[in-house]
Amino acid sequence: WYRLKIIDRDGPVKFSSIVNINTKAQAIAKIYPTLIDQTKQLFIQTDRSTADMEVVIRNISGQQVLVKKLGQMARGQIATLPLQDAPFSKGSYVVQVLADGAVLHKQMITIP
Repeated sequence: WYRLKIIDRDGPVKFSSIVNINTKAQAIAKIYPTLIDQTKQLFIQTDRSTADMEVVIRNISGQQVLVKKLGQMARGQIATLPLQDAPFSKGSYVVQVLADGAVLHKQMITIP
């Protein structure tokens, strides 16, 4: 757990509410490869069944570059996400895997 101590410039001290942290939490999805080559394919594998999965890819500025709905996925299923037609340029991107409105996994990928 952690808690923030906030000290205002004029002197008053406040404490934030206590937040629990699960340091043993594991990723619910795997995203690979992290270095995208000329095949421009991304693979997403889930560690649990989900009813409504989607992938959102953002550039470093936070702008959405690609949103792909994968729908229902079974535990261990691997989805292939072709990136050939997406407007990617060289650089780093953030890939978010969402299911039922919650972020399950977030990871950086690089297109050299």
